[in-house]
Amino acid sequence: GIRPSSLTRDTKAGPPIDLKLVVSEYLGAQSTLVTRCGDEEVLVELDSSSPIRAEGMLTFAVRTDEVMAFDTQSGARI
Repeated sequence: GIRPSSLTRDTKAGPPIDLKLVVSEYLGAQSTLVTRCGDEEVLVELDSSSPIRAEGMLTFAVRTDEVMAFDTQSGARI
């Protein structure tokens, strides 16, 4: 699993992923982005100091040290 805070706009922080922005919600110090990767919805939490445009593709990096793997049968964290 990837937590919304495990994605960053700093593309040097990990492998890149292109996500289509659906909606950006400003929540004070943080913004929550609803994005899509193919058919899957991906939430992203970012610092609100940098404005996000309202549509289009955005490139993020995945902080791989924060990714968690789960067994598909049991749901247990590996």
